[in-house]
Amino acid sequence: MLDTAKKVCLLEPYLRYGEQLPPPSGLHFFKRRPPVGLMKIAGRVVRSGGEYVYAVSPLDRKSFECDLVCMTTLFSYHLPIVADVIGETREVWPRVPILVGGLAASHVPRFLDGSDVYIFTGYSAALDDEIPHYGEEYFRSDQCRVVTSRISNRSFAHYTSAGAERAWVNPNWKEWLRPHHKHLRLLDTALLASPPKHVLDVIRTAKDRGMTLHMGGAIDPRDVTDETLPLLAEATAVCPRLYLMLDAPEQEEDFELAVKRLLDVGVPKPSLSVFLLYAYKEEPDDAERRARRINALGLRIRPRAYVPLDWTSLHRDFRAPHWTPRLKRVFQSFWQRPVSSVSRSLQHGEDWRRSGAYVQKTTPKFYHPRPSADAVEKVKKFVILAVSRSGSTWLADLLDSHPDIVCYDEILSPWPDTAGNSVIRHIKMDGQESFFDYLDGVYGDTEAVAVGYKQVDKLSLMCRRTEEWKRYIVERNVSLICLTRRNLLNSVISSLAIAHGGYVHYLEPQRVDRARIHTSASDILDLMCKRFSRTEKLYKLFAPEGPPRLNVTYEQLLNEEGILDIIQDFLGVERRSLSSKLLKGNPYKQSDMLVHYDELAELIRRHEPDWEWMLTG
Repeated sequence: MLDTAKKVCLLEPYLRYGEQLPPPSGLHFFKRRPPVGLMKIAGRVVRSGGEYVYAVSPLDRKSFECDLVCMTTLFSYHLPIVADVIGETREVWPRVPILVGGLAASHVPRFLDGSDVYIFTGYSAALDDEIPHYGEEYFRSDQCRVVTSRISNRSFAHYTSAGAERAWVNPNWKEWLRPHHKHLRLLDTALLASPPKHVLDVIRTAKDRGMTLHMGGAIDPRDVTDETLPLLAEATAVCPRLYLMLDAPEQEEDFELAVKRLLDVGVPKPSLSVFLLYAYKEEPDDAERRARRINALGLRIRPRAYVPLDWTSLHRDFRAPHWTPRLKRVFQSFWQRPVSSVSRSLQHGEDWRRSGAYVQKTTPKFYHPRPSADAVEKVKKFVILAVSRSGSTWLADLLDSHPDIVCYDEILSPWPDTAGNSVIRHIKMDGQESFFDYLDGVYGDTEAVAVGYKQVDKLSLMCRRTEEWKRYIVERNVSLICLTRRNLLNSVISSLAIAHGGYVHYLEPQRVDRARIHTSASDILDLMCKRFSRTEKLYKLFAPEGPPRLNVTYEQLLNEEGILDIIQDFLGVERRSLSSKLLKGNPYKQSDMLVHYDELAELIRRHEPDWEWMLTG
């Protein structure tokens, strides 16, 4: 089929929780890398004298007269969207053959039965050695992502790799490298399972080129053998972090032996992390026992919730036995923190089930009885419009403590809440009526005087609904509380510190650990500039003569007496004393948190002198 095709459309239905991203221009991909399989097809098409286009939707390539469509799939829970894109493809090119492959197609081909497509499962020996045709725009990055090998079948109780695979070493992987590449990111699922000679070649190629090596997959404890131990010891010179897997109880003995052997040959303990699978068939107590054993070894945990390979629900709401959505969320938040933070909590006898992980206020139900126009009209409707890490969750929690105010969290976020729900994924996409009905229901289905929610400035996540949402704000005269943070540096530090602490919000003082942030001074200044731009766009989102607006800063909430009274007056409610259970996440000096603080201070004084006041020492 590929050998005869001369004009091929490569489709990647790349979605974020049910929302399709806008089409890319040229080869500017929204992901860090385009799919290897599709780009290998592109290489084969170009080598045979054909042409191709890349798209996330056939609706964006209507003018392209193709004779073959190749569509990839990734996770099985995206298959409902793949089916929708197949329908769109049939509308655009009714008689063009569609070839669907990829991980989900291999594992759950039955889902696409009857879709009038050719389903390709497993691997392609013809494409294995093909050089991907990424285009020079992609190769301008300083990072090279490459598949150097593939292992044959491996089975666990919870996982079996797609059938009919063969062990394979990519003979052309070095042709993917460019002289300016500084990072070598492997997409191999298990590099150590390939021949030792190949593993050594990869490590020494990275070392000789002065590249940092990043292993994509976690290391199976069974692969830590007498043959591979010297290779791993040598890899630590160029590989800053190694990940081990602990996926099932039957792996525990192999896992602990692998850790001991790695430490014995000189692998630094801080460079080791563990991917811990939980919410499979075990009870929470069993998952806690394994997590405690890892913590006792002094290794950081990267918890991963189990989702079956054949799970085809778009919501990824797999309900494991013995686990609730909230329990999964709290387990993830508690155990993913740094080793010292977890150890201190355990020493204090803290129960992770009742930990200080902040759980967002439950979002309203997705489908309301449609309220009367009077009910929608009489309530004071508002939105907290904010740049992230500016105190929006704190303000929402404060307002929600008022008896006459209901304030939800990000009900329009495409990311799921603690129950695994996302409004954007539930509202029909074929017109504004359902969207307006939903928000009317949110505002009108309550006895409160004022009802609102928060919306961060990254409206691109709402994709095609952004303009519709803005129309709703204007037509329904929704009041805006625009919240920003004047000190851009503190806002950036707050964002960077999340990776250290594992929590976005804090409830208990002992959970707030000082982060040591190693981000370079130039990168931090760049983040400050981007945050300034986001703040400017926030103020320009609606015209000055538009909906009622109150501008508030985070610094006012912290320091200005009476600001909460002003907000309550703006919302038309009686003044009350408001409270929040949230704590400030970083009560430390900037210089104590930023490793390159002095260098950053010099950069700011030289390039952005008006921002020098943001340096607080």
